[in-house]
Amino acid sequence: MNFYGTKREKTAEAFMKHISLYRKWRPGVFNEVIGQGRVTDTLMNALTSGRVVHAYLFSGPRGTGKTSTARILAKAINCAEGPTAKPCGVCEACVSISEGTALDVIEIDAASNRKIDEMRDLLDKIPYRPTSLRTKVYIVDEAHQLTNEASSALLKTLEEPPGHVVFILATTEPHKLLPTIVSRCQKYDFSLVSAREISRLLEHIASREEIDIETDALGMIAEHARGSVRDAIGVMDQISNMSGEHITSKQLAEMLGEVEIDLVFETVDFIIDRDTPGVLTLIGKMIEDGKAPRRFVESLIGHLRSLFLVQNAANPSQIVEATEEHYARLAEQANRLRRHEVIRLIERLGDTHREMRQSENPRLVLECALVKITSLDADATLAGLAFR
Repeated sequence: MNFYGTKREKTAEAFMKHISLYRKWRPGVFNEVIGQGRVTDTLMNALTSGRVVHAYLFSGPRGTGKTSTARILAKAINCAEGPTAKPCGVCEACVSISEGTALDVIEIDAASNRKIDEMRDLLDKIPYRPTSLRTKVYIVDEAHQLTNEASSALLKTLEEPPGHVVFILATTEPHKLLPTIVSRCQKYDFSLVSAREISRLLEHIASREEIDIETDALGMIAEHARGSVRDAIGVMDQISNMSGEHITSKQLAEMLGEVEIDLVFETVDFIIDRDTPGVLTLIGKMIEDGKAPRRFVESLIGHLRSLFLVQNAANPSQIVEATEEHYARLAEQANRLRRHEVIRLIERLGDTHREMRQSENPRLVLECALVKITSLDADATLAGLAFR
């Protein structure tokens, strides 16, 4: 598989060192867009068959590749070898689009340019032929933020589009677009990217950028990003400034305000083993390290939810946001617990979280809850939780 940036020219290397990692590692061809195989495969098949339409709608969560894919599509349509599913990346059209200097590829942020006068000024220029490329491409980001008047003006153009123009609308909230606009576009749905795919990309970037970082830390970034490639690479950009340092998961957890995943796994192991002294020692160390008790409980509940999905979902590996290594550990813990035990733990810790919000001593509330959960009563199994 090709990763972002594998076709960058040597002449651009010096410049690339001074820009953000997200821009540097932005995908240049469809095969470099991770986590959106259905979208990119369909677009590539359409381009190979010569089926280029006048309007596309890319919808999905932020940071999942909508604008990047729109730029690749603009290159595919205008490449000297195209229209093609595999833009060359070196012709004048491809280079100018990649560098953002192509006059005929117009990117509009609808959040900033949403007024009717601005949209009319833009649409008035549409009848003019492209200055240097084969096709004019308008990329409208956050298209749902256009005013009703601006949307109506855009609709008139979409109803009778010139042959030399292609529109690509990108939005995180397609339901806010006029239904008549949606009906005139070919719609593509982008999804959140799995932690595994993001982790593999981050590992590649870390290697190429010579960022010395633990594998567990990369997994933490991937899971923290919650499906957004842009957010994950943004965190990598932050830690790339820590040049010369070995970055640990502990350092990263402090930077992100997250709880180390190993801490959560260890806590659940103590609960399974009913090790009250062990879990209290761990909580004490966590507090000494500056971790917030409430944030810890939130992470613990999230972890238990993952165990719940591993036990109950038809295809848990497709649902649970975890790296391959973390998923294997989750599966091992899930095998040591019964389904009703996991459900009861989630309920008990949910109650604990609510009690902590109202308490002046959240640490004590947490400690009491964990003692109740791990202590041995007449029933020496976690099923005893149901009666506590």
